[in-house]
Amino acid sequence: HGFFVVVAFIFAARAQAEQSLERSQRQAVALREELEDTKAAAGRAKQALADLEEEAAEMRRAGASQLAALEDSEKRAAVLEEKLKVGKPPNKVLFSFFFNQCALVGALTV
Repeated sequence: HGFFVVVAFIFAARAQAEQSLERSQRQAVALREELEDTKAAAGRAKQALADLEEEAAEMRRAGASQLAALEDSEKRAAVLEEKLKVGKPPNKVLFSFFFNQCALVGALTV
């Protein structure tokens, strides 16, 4: 009679161990999936950061170009002011000033 109790106990312990193993395996699979999702999210974040860095570099280049155009326009305006002082005919001066302002607006909108 005691033998059957021991056998029953062994089978119960084995069933419990198998259930515990199955739970552990499911948890391992879930953790692997979570790890893969985390790796994928990290990859997307890394790519987004690289994209933002490239966009910032492009904005810096555009800003430098616009600054150069503004400085060039200021130089042209100074030259026009000098020409006005010297007494150059007003129509040519105004046309040159208008042309320079159009060039500046065009450069700043690029």
